Amino acid sequence: MDMHELDILPEGTTKIEALIEKYPLSFFNLANSKKPVMPCELSELAYLGDKIKGLNIILDNAEQYESKDLWPFIGLDYLQLSFSDTDVFFEDFGNLQNWLLNLDNLKAIYFPQIHEGSELTNLIIHSLSANKSYPLIVIYKAKKGKRVKQRNKEPTQIQVPGNRKIYRANKVELTPEGIKKIIAKDKKLSSAPAKELFFSGPLEVEDGEWLLDADGLFFEESEEIIVSLSGTDSLGNFNCSCRCYWQPDEGGFYFASRVPIKYTNYTTDSDFYMSIKFSEVKITNSGICYLKGVWLQSNEQWIIEGELSKNKFKTIAL
Repeated sequence: MDMHELDILPEGTTKIEALIEKYPLSFFNLANSKKPVMPCELSELAYLGDKIKGLNIILDNAEQYESKDLWPFIGLDYLQLSFSDTDVFFEDFGNLQNWLLNLDNLKAIYFPQIHEGSELTNLIIHSLSANKSYPLIVIYKAKKGKRVKQRNKEPTQIQVPGNRKIYRANKVELTPEGIKKIIAKDKKLSSAPAKELFFSGPLEVEDGEWLLDADGLFFEESEEIIVSLSGTDSLGNFNCSCRCYWQPDEGGFYFASRVPIKYTNYTTDSDFYMSIKFSEVKITNSGICYLKGVWLQSNEQWIIEGELSKNKFKTIAL
């Protein structure tokens, strides 16, 4: 692909047509332009939407009138995203989210002003990466100053569901070469403290045949779920913990096999195992974790689902 970098947004039909005439077979990347643009400033480029592979945009509140100007540009590879107010609050995040969900080809997004792990960026990143077959590169501006070493830290950081890798960098160039340089420096981050994305709550079992609770669930990196479960069935009270790995088949799911089940009425050497498959794991705008999957044990299976609430973080022993 022949990609032409643009430092500034071409203004006026004459300049745009001259650009197309000069580079008739090229695609254009505005993600590294010197100044971010409001969506309304992109109207003259709308008919070239399929040729625009990168944008540097600044949003006010992403209401419908603002988001509609972004729809011609759903073939982006790169996106630099800023907000006019650092305390931006979306009354209707759905307008922006609908556009984000259609950026199927996006390779990298850069947040030059928002701190990693904010609720806003978590929502944006989840929308962009939830169904990706390859990792989305997420970049934050590196903080200035030396890092302070902390002792006795809780397990550091995790990510909400999705397929992505998170980095920070001082100098960001949203091009294939620029992304390679950032990855090479290996300044990989996670997106949110574990204590903010630790969930627990009851799960419903198909036909209510037995009881099941998620005592704790959190996400380690983008491809693993760690979960602690307990319940009661015909054999008595039990508990188990496992690490579920992301599988890209069938639209994607998290899976763990041959997980030992510890029953209170049986010795630790008893031969009880289960496998578990989570086909849906979603963090809602209100911070609830919706979970749906299948529990497989002794050649039988049960659908399980529930809405888990944020809770105080605790370590899960595996």
